[in-house]
Amino acid sequence: MSSRWLPIAKILAAVRDNVPNLSVAKPDKTSLTRRTNDVEHVLSVFPAKHDNARLQWSVAAHLVSFPQNFAIAILPPELDAVQDARMSLSMAADVETWESGYRRPAKGEGISLTFIADIRHWGDSLVSFVSSQQDFGMLLLADSDVHRNGVRAEFRSSNSPARLVQSVIVARQIRDFDLEHTALQKLQRMANHKIDGFLPTYGKAVQYWAKEYRSKVQVDIGDLVKGDFANLP
Repeated sequence: MSSRWLPIAKILAAVRDNVPNLSVAKPDKTSLTRRTNDVEHVLSVFPAKHDNARLQWSVAAHLVSFPQNFAIAILPPELDAVQDARMSLSMAADVETWESGYRRPAKGEGISLTFIADIRHWGDSLVSFVSSQQDFGMLLLADSDVHRNGVRAEFRSSNSPARLVQSVIVARQIRDFDLEHTALQKLQRMANHKIDGFLPTYGKAVQYWAKEYRSKVQVDIGDLVKGDFANLP
């Protein structure tokens, strides 16, 4: 049974017309990528989870040759900034947004003009957010969202321990000793801090994630698994 909806491939073609230097991702062909300096930004377009008649899109940055769950979510600005941008373009402020989704076109229908405008306005900044492997590693250490060029990388405090382990892994694999030193300094400061969740302290959470990653990466993180954080270099 054929779908009534315009194929995602045609929507991606419209995205490529408005955001330069994007390639169709293989093998899924439901997303677009831009790869620079071993950093890959992936822009995906998909039906909304709870409403098949609406479209949503997302951007994530990954490092080539690292596990796929080493990822940073890159988002358009908060809703008030979106509304300000719409007003400056003489558009209605209360129309579709990336959070609520956009009208999903059926075959023979045009793509939402708001979707195209948002892609054109923020797309290039979203798919160029992370500049290098070193930049990726430093971003993983952020305590809150990081804003650049009108868009933001989302960082929740709840996954900070996992991100710190990822940062150490990145630092050791690319041999960036300044990044590693910065990550370990943060770990020493935070090790005994109480956190919400199933583990009592930041350090215990780091140990947990180090054990999870240990068999999946190419560098030694046995010191993080051991948990003797007071004697880290």
